[in-house]
Amino acid sequence: MDVLCMCMMLTKSDLSMSDLSRLFAAVPSLRINYAMKALSNVSILKLMRKLGAGLDTVSIQEVKLGLHAGFAPEQIIFTPNGVSMEEIEEAASLGYSST
Repeated sequence: MDVLCMCMMLTKSDLSMSDLSRLFAAVPSLRINYAMKALSNVSILKLMRKLGAGLDTVSIQEVKLGLHAGFAPEQIIFTPNGVSMEEIEEAASLGYSST
């Protein structure tokens, strides 16, 4: 059974890469999604992908940037609010599936 649980993680500035790696590896069945609205820098996105995160996106531009950073469509959650059907269709044409 898949369960979706949204939470926000605030971190100290001295959190190390090894701390993040341990966090992601602690529960192998856990999928952590990085909210692109927090910081959409391509280098940060690539780092999050390397750590094993998925992406939470709210616009077609974020979906495209996530694909550019190397995320597969199935690693991207598209959760727009009040977008046009055209934007949803464009996301689907990029390989994203809402199922």
